[in-house]
Amino acid sequence: MPTAEKARVSRKSQKSTTGAVLRPSSGTTRGVSARRGVQAAVGAKSVHDLQPGFRGEDRPVGERRAVGIRMDTGSNIKIVHFRDVFGGGATGRIKIIKGGVYAQDVARIAQSMDRSKEQISKTLGLAVSTVDRKAKANERLSAEQGERVVGLAKLIGQVETMVEESGDPSGFDAAQWLARWLDRPLPALGGKRPAEYMDTAEGRELVSQLLAMTQSGAYA
Repeated sequence: MPTAEKARVSRKSQKSTTGAVLRPSSGTTRGVSARRGVQAAVGAKSVHDLQPGFRGEDRPVGERRAVGIRMDTGSNIKIVHFRDVFGGGATGRIKIIKGGVYAQDVARIAQSMDRSKEQISKTLGLAVSTVDRKAKANERLSAEQGERVVGLAKLIGQVETMVEESGDPSGFDAAQWLARWLDRPLPALGGKRPAEYMDTAEGRELVSQLLAMTQSGAYA
């Protein structure tokens, strides 16, 4: 088979398993292309397909850049400033967690996602009674609980960054899109919803990989 023909077959095969790819476009279709790319359902056949080739230079541009950023004011970032939470990298997020995440932040993120506080608490594996009690007392969550909330904020910021890097984000609500995507069964997870993985650190990292692959085109 000629080389050019092999290339066409290869691209066709990849598209059938991965769907649309998030990539920049030009002209008047730039914003439309960005939104269509990030809105594509992840089509990897198995969660085991997601592990190789995601570290280091195989990361999408936004994730590679975020890893290298050091923000000394990380503890001062507001949790609902999602791009800052994501862009601050691990160092910034650790400072947010150690500085303390207020229980009211669960309700703030829930509002951004057009979900109830109870729904978000359940997704993150947080006891609603604990969140309510600490919110009424204006108290912070434990570090372990706060890490889950920061992890969700990071994912929203990741989607915002992906769309901005790929095109015009005008009219695109990353928080509400993520809320819908988390509830969508995915072939890559054996038909399970990403929301079912949000209550553990490893699960949130897996969800982050799935999102990143909608930009890189590996399984998007």
